Amino acid sequence: MAITVARLKEALPGILVEPPGLRWNPGDTPFFYYPPLETDWGQIRLLVHLQDEGRFLQFRSIDLFTLSENQRVREQHIEILLAHNYRKKSVQFGYDPDDGEVCAYVDLPFLDNEEISRRLMERVLTSIRLSGSDLLRELWQTERASPLPSEAPPKAGKERGMAVLLRRACRLVYGKLLER
Repeated sequence: MAITVARLKEALPGILVEPPGLRWNPGDTPFFYYPPLETDWGQIRLLVHLQDEGRFLQFRSIDLFTLSENQRVREQHIEILLAHNYRKKSVQFGYDPDDGEVCAYVDLPFLDNEEISRRLMERVLTSIRLSGSDLLRELWQTERASPLPSEAPPKAGKERGMAVLLRRACRLVYGKLLER
């Protein structure tokens, strides 16, 4: 027997709320909001999604963090995400390249006769809270530590670029002549 919504509600230490509507449409499978997990660096709001006729359970964060618009900071954020994915085993992190939304997720496959326990659910939630807090801390610190980009230098036109090349060539030629 696969995991049912009733068994899931018994095992989770919290109240599942049916969402009124989301941007992300999971189809006909049941999904619920879970109360936000509090961390020192922000809340982690979760979506609990029961899929594949009760054989697969996913915990997924909603609006965990949005990557910076600054390309340099965004690249640092992506490096942090990749490092966390490498270090963490149960919680994985991803981002949407279109809008920069970062999410944390845990996937749990279940066999037909497998039991779902409150202890397992508490461990999953604790793992999400701790790993998500570590990630948020690093992302926020990177965001604050990175200076805003200064104004870009004016682009050199053809005349300016040609003058620089001529000056370099003259230094090279006349420098050699002066050494003789």
